[in-house]
Amino acid sequence: MKILVFAVCTLMVGAQSAEKLLEGARHKEVMGGDLKGAIAEYRKIAERFAKQPEIAAQALVKMGACQEKLGEAESRRSYERVVKEYAGAGAFVVQARARLAAMGETGRYLSHVDWTTGDLAIRDLRTGESKRVTNYGGHKKAEGEVEGTSISPDGKRIVFGWGGWDKASKAEGIYLQLRVINADGSGERLLRKIPGKGWAESYGWSPDGKLVGVCLSGEANGDAQIALLLPDSGALRVIPTDSKFWKSYISFSPDGKWLAYEERLVERGRSRNIFVVAADGTSPAPAKLVDNANLMGWSPSGDAIIFRKEDVAGDHLYTLPVVKGEARAEAAILHTPSIGNAQSLGLTATGDLFYGVQIQRLDAWITRLDTVAGLVPDPLAKFAVAGIEFANNAGYLRFSADGKQLAAAVSVNSIKIRNMADAAERVLTLQVKELRRFEWMPDGASFVASAVGLDGKIGLYRVGASNGEVAFVCLDTGMSFALSADGKSAFRFASRALSVIDLATGNERVLLSRDFSEQGTPNIRPSRDGKSLMLTTMGYIGIYDIASNELREIYKRSGEIGEAVWVAVRVAVRVADWSADGRQIVALVHGINNGPNELRFYPVSGGAPRVHTIPEKFRNLSISPDGIHAAIVKSDDYMQVWALENFLPGKK
Repeated sequence: MKILVFAVCTLMVGAQSAEKLLEGARHKEVMGGDLKGAIAEYRKIAERFAKQPEIAAQALVKMGACQEKLGEAESRRSYERVVKEYAGAGAFVVQARARLAAMGETGRYLSHVDWTTGDLAIRDLRTGESKRVTNYGGHKKAEGEVEGTSISPDGKRIVFGWGGWDKASKAEGIYLQLRVINADGSGERLLRKIPGKGWAESYGWSPDGKLVGVCLSGEANGDAQIALLLPDSGALRVIPTDSKFWKSYISFSPDGKWLAYEERLVERGRSRNIFVVAADGTSPAPAKLVDNANLMGWSPSGDAIIFRKEDVAGDHLYTLPVVKGEARAEAAILHTPSIGNAQSLGLTATGDLFYGVQIQRLDAWITRLDTVAGLVPDPLAKFAVAGIEFANNAGYLRFSADGKQLAAAVSVNSIKIRNMADAAERVLTLQVKELRRFEWMPDGASFVASAVGLDGKIGLYRVGASNGEVAFVCLDTGMSFALSADGKSAFRFASRALSVIDLATGNERVLLSRDFSEQGTPNIRPSRDGKSLMLTTMGYIGIYDIASNELREIYKRSGEIGEAVWVAVRVAVRVADWSADGRQIVALVHGINNGPNELRFYPVSGGAPRVHTIPEKFRNLSISPDGIHAAIVKSDDYMQVWALENFLPGKK
């Protein structure tokens, strides 16, 4: 009891002492007009009562006000300390945030691409206002578009990529340039040209605004490298790293001494690790901090990184203490709402996390197909599906060989089967980690699926259509495949070859070698009679005759081989299927740079296609064997920007 009474008395004395000290500092500020003397007193109070949030925060707010009156830049730091270190200090945190907002808080602006015109734009995250920084006249006039962007900490300058497909760029062999511009649209300058097929993307600026972290590939030996770009001169300094894979979300620590970044585990892989390396390049090797996670940024104090990681318990944010580039303790979970699939836009100096979320709605439509009028716009039925297909997240659906069933992916590891006669539906859950593509076996009793097994093995699996049970067939290194008419073989169309796999033995034999690596995602469909294979990419349609081993081109965009076809041409073939009689190829074509979306009927015998403009963006297509119905995937995509506040632990 005596100890308790002593503790209470001590607290009371401390509070009375703090009140007198604050009164004294306030008197010096107001009555004596000694702002510098008052600042010194407030600083002493904040240090003495650092473990008492209400007192320390009050002293810092008052100190910041005095510093503002003297025109000192340190006022911002005083207010930021209140928000970062004393988040529970109620009214004083509100006051500090209000002053920071009035001063133009760092992290207020977000740079981005206006994809309707290809221009650079910025958004004021406080007011919600967006405006274009450039005005190139649209994709067609400019023959180019803005690529990745990065805005300086003070919101005054932006480094961005310019991807041009004009004649001069083609003649010079330069597709991408790095440029800098003032946020008001003035002072645009070329910083660096990236030759050939190289690529570059800018990420975070250093706190002092003198450097920009970028990732480069193809400029030297084709490997992806971190480099520090001087936005005044365009000069580069490469930071040594250990692997060739792409580095992203490059972020400077608040003191500018360290770089945190994500790196892919494998080429084109989804999984990423988080590394830290010295910003001056003196670190002997980057230190890996976290496996299979996404970097959100540095804590405002610079003593931890914040990351997002998904596991069996869900999707969570974590904080990991970091000292001199090394993890110094176990990561601790931060209790926040789930922010699955979030892309970090950065942590502000006050500890607010801004992040972007891509909202994608995919719906399967079952509609009628008229060979004269095209797609009938009103669907007979529709239901939600999932984005699979590792390369393009487009959703996936297939009619069975007899047309009596329609299968569609409805989650990362499940397939919905719809009976076309009575509309009855059932869902199969597959014992795999990730479903990629699937095709019906000829008897309609099972599938062959490209998937990632529970053991992490990527391969072809046989799937029972009644129970969803899976059995490993063979390893799979490709994405697009079709089954033979007897179901004994799988034809695989990769970026550089067409091959056939014996499903009984797993043996693979190359049928055709041709480089389609610059053409976009490959797709393959067998003809109705099983004698031919339709091969498509974003800029090509061909028919391969299995018996004669001959490939005949139906459509090829001119002049795009060896170029970035996804931006260099007007349209892209999204997906295609055979008509019921096998005499036409029906293709969904997307207009690039705001061009029209179309349904095209290409005669197999050759000649110009019949073209129908369609109002919606469709991503997948399967035509029923009788040609009456078409199953398509309608896509609605948009981005949202969110802010997460008051989630970091305060100072104890």
